[in-house]
Amino acid sequence: MRVLLVAMLLVSVPALAEKDDMSGLQPMSKRQLQSFKAWISDCPAKSDSLPRDCPRMLPKQKQRLDKVDPKDLNHPVVRKYTAMYAAMEKNYNHWKAVEDGKANQRRATQALQRNFTADVEKKHYDAIYKLTQLKNGESIINHSHFPGAVEKFYEKSEALQSLAKDCDGKYASLKDSLSTVRRWKWTKGEVCATAKEWKVHMKTFAQKSVKKHNDYILEIDKKSNKKMLKDGMTHDGHIADLKGIGKRAEKDRGSFSAIFKKLGATLPASTFNSWVEEGAHGLKIFAAAKKKRRKLPVGKKSSVSFALKKATKGSGFKFVKYGLRSSQADIEKNGLGIPLYKRWVADVLLKKKGENYCRVYTFGVTADYKGGGRYQRPATTFTPDKSADYRVGSCR
Repeated sequence: MRVLLVAMLLVSVPALAEKDDMSGLQPMSKRQLQSFKAWISDCPAKSDSLPRDCPRMLPKQKQRLDKVDPKDLNHPVVRKYTAMYAAMEKNYNHWKAVEDGKANQRRATQALQRNFTADVEKKHYDAIYKLTQLKNGESIINHSHFPGAVEKFYEKSEALQSLAKDCDGKYASLKDSLSTVRRWKWTKGEVCATAKEWKVHMKTFAQKSVKKHNDYILEIDKKSNKKMLKDGMTHDGHIADLKGIGKRAEKDRGSFSAIFKKLGATLPASTFNSWVEEGAHGLKIFAAAKKKRRKLPVGKKSSVSFALKKATKGSGFKFVKYGLRSSQADIEKNGLGIPLYKRWVADVLLKKKGENYCRVYTFGVTADYKGGGRYQRPATTFTPDKSADYRVGSCR
């Protein structure tokens, strides 16, 4: 552009090597014209500074020409220099309009790029991320296989329809090589392709989520049932799951079916039947375990028995019997060898109100050291929660 402006100026400005006859001009007019001549003669020679220096001086040169005495306006030299100035100003204005247009276009493109990045990052990042990773064959299911998580992700993915329209609309002029959002080097083309094919990738996501969900729940139940089969060990959460697994299978099947229907697919009616089968198997194991007699350790100590009965009193459980795994307590000492407390481990058979079987819980009973070779009375607590393990068996 600088070379073009130089050429335009050289073509427009008459040769200045010739000597201009300034005779007959007023002194003021002569001084202004001589300064103007020096400036306009020097400009074309400074081609590297034309866009910056010469155009910047145009207003000052206009002031010089305006200071020419009105009596000299018809003088040949005045008319010549006025024409030179007019040509230069015209060329500069044309060049500036072209440059301003390019700058405005650059700014508009940059603004569009920022809008595209913000649109993807603020509204669609999670959906684009997961669907892109899924498209590339990467495992991104993890704990998002639960129906509620899949439903929320469906809503995010469905929102990509608006981005897909914008890709063919207001973002159509952006280059496909444009990288966007955080550390992920997605191009504009990749993002738009994923947005346009969201339903295809979402269907894959839903299918993988169903399989993951089925395997996840089934694996938990199988492990718990295997543990119960081995030594009668279970917990309230496991028992509740076995009893309600049919309703859960029906509920989750319904949630996934609704998503599949929106995606134009059908969820097999047999989905999660394996849960129901494993649940029925677990209840049989549970029924057999309840009848089995659980052998307790034989150790006894009256102070420990008192602590156990006190801890379970008012808990909703009836104290049946107990046994210490060792009649000798384990003594815990500090770095100086001074006792801190002594501890016993006891297995306790308890019967919960409303149940036709007993539970065996394991207790830790401690007696704090109070000095002089003496210990406080043994004590323990009993606050079983849903996940607390116990063994089931008969109350004999």
